[in-house]
Amino acid sequence: MSGVSVKTRRYSNGSIITTLSPSAVDPDGDIIMGYEYQNKPSNDYYPIGTTYVKVRAKDRYGKFSDWYTVDVTISNSAPEAPTIYRDP
Repeated sequence: MSGVSVKTRRYSNGSIITTLSPSAVDPDGDIIMGYEYQNKPSNDYYPIGTTYVKVRAKDRYGKFSDWYTVDVTISNSAPEAPTIYRDP
């Protein structure tokens, strides 16, 4: 199983909204119907620091994969200064 987490600049009460996008391939070639999570905030707002989320895939026959642990790390840092270009 693999995946990405997309962090946004949306902030609320010390947390940043993050979208997890897991990806899995069933060894039997069955269609993946969805994912089940443990320790994932219901509103997708993750606190500053590291949160360990478990995720597993479910195929169309209701069989689940093994649990896969994802570490979602949110850091609080200033954005980089933009570079401004101009043509003479």
